[in-house]
Amino acid sequence: MKHMESFYNLITFRYTSDKRESAMKMTDVQTKAKNLGIKPKKFKKADLIRKIQVEEGNNPCFQTNEQRCNQEDCCWRKECLG
Repeated sequence: MKHMESFYNLITFRYTSDKRESAMKMTDVQTKAKNLGIKPKKFKKADLIRKIQVEEGNNPCFQTNEQRCNQEDCCWRKECLG
């Protein structure tokens, strides 16, 4: 049950991220990675987020200094561009 609660919290975060001021915590990123079958312990946060982006079928662009971002629904957009 705790696993499902964590997953629900991550999904909820995606839709409420614009209202949050702080970045996603590393533990949340690691949980999201585990849910996708990624072993998160060997990655730094930015690298892990890019790995998650690839697994989700997105461009691995987190904090790569891309000037234009068309990923409006990205749950890391604010942290990335901020």
